[in-house]
Amino acid sequence: MGYVMKDEPIERLLLAIRRVLNGQFHLSDDLTSKFLRRQIGRGTNADSGAAEALIDRVLQVFQLLGQWRRTNEIAALLNVSISPPNVEC
Repeated sequence: MGYVMKDEPIERLLLAIRRVLNGQFHLSDDLTSKFLRRQIGRGTNADSGAAEALIDRVLQVFQLLGQWRRTNEIAALLNVSISPPNVEC
């Protein structure tokens, strides 16, 4: 019932956990903002394309999580790997 971006500070994670435990939904502010702009049709060119595809994918994942699907099932259904990519910083 919640989604927190991996770069969020620990305080935001704790807030998300509290909200979910209280039966509320929680989305990271950045994702919420992009989603709302898309829904009201006021997205900028910078927010289109890849960002919209990401939002669509996140919503697909939420829907599957709501169906109590396991991570490996979701990965198989969406044809993605559950392993993080090898990225060098």
